[in-house]
Amino acid sequence: MKTRLCSALLSLAALAGGVCGAPLSTEIARAHKVVEDLVTAKRIPGFSIAVARSGRIVWSEGFGFANVEQGVVVTPLTRFRLGSVSKIVTTAGLARLIEEGKVDLDAPVQRYVPDFPQKQWPITTRELAGHLAGIRHYSEQDFAITLKGGPHYDSVYAALGIFKNDPLLFEPGTKYSYSSYGWNLISAVMEGAVGGRLFVVYAACGFRCAGASQYPRRSGIGDCSVQDVVLSARSGG
Repeated sequence: MKTRLCSALLSLAALAGGVCGAPLSTEIARAHKVVEDLVTAKRIPGFSIAVARSGRIVWSEGFGFANVEQGVVVTPLTRFRLGSVSKIVTTAGLARLIEEGKVDLDAPVQRYVPDFPQKQWPITTRELAGHLAGIRHYSEQDFAITLKGGPHYDSVYAALGIFKNDPLLFEPGTKYSYSSYGWNLISAVMEGAVGGRLFVVYAACGFRCAGASQYPRRSGIGDCSVQDVVLSARSGG
């Protein structure tokens, strides 16, 4: 399975880089076959793919089904959950807050999230963004609770309760440890810096900066609307 995945990634990288020297149609056909084999081998229900070269999309296609039961096929415009891509979008909003002087990367997170418990060492937003803060990642117990259907958190601050009382894994800045929960805390920092749900506006600029013409709309804040659950509760991915 890993061999097929690596083969698919290498084919896509070659297509994006134009390193094969073959006609574009031939490269796309080769990549298409590799991806089809991967879908079959790993029994993937469906996904979409896009490859860009020099800032221009050269191949965009959907594979499989968005809804298996109803036979809804995936197209290049099918929307999927962002997952950890939310970190990238949130980064753009965070950068804007930094430019505007609303967030100090090196200030303790309690400046913006006063209720977050003090730890054995101070934590900064810079350390959180670099996965250097010592905040833990998901645990098996977290997944078990989720699979049982709950709980649902209505705000970023409520969701911090999953991990906020846990000790740090290490002194911030001394080690690297990937943490989606660290990015949940960053979203709380952003909300604290600008006053609650205005965080959505700043996160939305991540879509605009990326040139996205379509994205979820729910919060109703002009043309910057972004579905709260995706970027507030799920900024960590």
